[in-house]
Amino acid sequence: MGVSALAFVQAFIQQNWALSPYLLDQSRLANIEAKTKLIYAADGRLKSFRIENPSGNAQFDDSLKKAIIKSQQLPQPLPKDLELVVIFNLKEMAATRR
Repeated sequence: MGVSALAFVQAFIQQNWALSPYLLDQSRLANIEAKTKLIYAADGRLKSFRIENPSGNAQFDDSLKKAIIKSQQLPQPLPKDLELVVIFNLKEMAATRR
């Protein structure tokens, strides 16, 4: 369940990510990514999050924080409380939006 829960949470947060035209342009140029730690309760509620390794791009990091905050409640429960390490990559996120 760990891998599928990870993929589910990552996809849900990416759906809530606002894609700015500036970041879309950057996605062609730079490999921008941030490593996050997310803790979700079994009921799908976000208990806490932290960006462990920021991308170095303040606009990307801010947009990621906003997407995580919008994802405070998952649309379905999880099998148990989960602590996930998720890497969000701008190129991958932009590709899912095109």
